[in-house]
Amino acid sequence: MIVDLPLAPLAVLAFLASVVFTVVMAAVSIISRVRGKVALSGLCVKIMATVVGLYFVVMLGVSSFSKDYDLRPGVEKHFCELDCHIANSITKVERVTAIPADFANAPAPPPGQLFVVTLRTRFDETTIGPGRGDGPLTPNPRAITVRDDAGREYEPAVAFSGTPLDTPLRPSQSYDTRLLFSIPIEAKNPRLLVRTSMWPDAFLIGDERSLLHGKAYFDLKG
Repeated sequence: MIVDLPLAPLAVLAFLASVVFTVVMAAVSIISRVRGKVALSGLCVKIMATVVGLYFVVMLGVSSFSKDYDLRPGVEKHFCELDCHIANSITKVERVTAIPADFANAPAPPPGQLFVVTLRTRFDETTIGPGRGDGPLTPNPRAITVRDDAGREYEPAVAFSGTPLDTPLRPSQSYDTRLLFSIPIEAKNPRLLVRTSMWPDAFLIGDERSLLHGKAYFDLKG
């Protein structure tokens, strides 16, 4: 099991605190400048720049100690949703020569080898925060691509077949989504990357989307 952003509450709090502090210091600097207090305005800018700089140093420092992982079929990748985890895993990888019947309405994919990947989404009931209850949870938006050893990325030829990835779940529930990819035959070692797609995540300390951070890929070799 791999957990993306295992200390999500702390990372989110650190990000929000940095944003609020930056906004406050910027406002004080502007007001001071308008009132003719140039020295105070300059001091606020320096403090703001120092805090922002330290934040990015910590973020990049944490990322530099991370590494890439290749997850075999069945191994789960967990996404922390603050008070619980949503887990994704590959349950089946198929190499097909024609578009399967459940993708009959899909547009013709670009030339290449067709992969059908069954992705399972599960609400891990063992990670629920105290007092959360049994209410449904809508998974955060996901970005899904396939990368090869050359760094090239391939989007799904169609969105999905089966249950949409943003379908709400209750604790212990799961569903499967089938994804169709067309990957050039010359692509070496294609790997599936599932990650969050919300822009603030790229600025969270320890998040997989942050600069220089390692990635947890799903192996498509079966």
